[in-house]
Amino acid sequence: MLNARAETLEEKPSFRAAVRHRRCLIPANGFYEWQRKGAAKQPYWIAPADGRLLAFAGLWETYSHPDGGDIDTAAVITVEANNTVKPIHHRMPAIIPQEHFNDWLSNGTVMSRDAVKLLQPVDEGILIATPVSTRVNSVANDDPSLWDREVIAAPPQPPKPAAKPKPRKKAVGGSSGNSGQLDLF
Repeated sequence: MLNARAETLEEKPSFRAAVRHRRCLIPANGFYEWQRKGAAKQPYWIAPADGRLLAFAGLWETYSHPDGGDIDTAAVITVEANNTVKPIHHRMPAIIPQEHFNDWLSNGTVMSRDAVKLLQPVDEGILIATPVSTRVNSVANDDPSLWDREVIAAPPQPPKPAAKPKPRKKAVGGSSGNSGQLDLF
């Protein structure tokens, strides 16, 4: 599965025909994005606040393989992130609201230039972003606990430099400690 930027769908030859004739919806209950924190990346599970399914705007295509078989492919269309996702990542899947499913899917009656107008960041308040365990980084982990909220510890702070010792004032009397007597040498 690929990502396709909404802003360039009608320009790129690889997506131009698909946006005209092969638009689809990809059901999902949420998606992961990673927020970069220095060298580390914190994963987030981003899902509808009301628990409903999402419908990502997508495109599909069938290519002929040189050996004679067909290869079915799909792409999730992405848009600029809304304010919920933006602190985590600059892009997000284009989510089609249920009232516009038919408009997006009507490849024969809704022109692509009208369909792409539906590709906007989802309204605020629809999604919630939950920090989750880095266990999601391994495909070997595949269980519902991956969606459990992860308590994020404050990033370790670099140690403060040791305070420089204040210069000591020499006694008037020098090293002898006798304040009334000066050292000659």
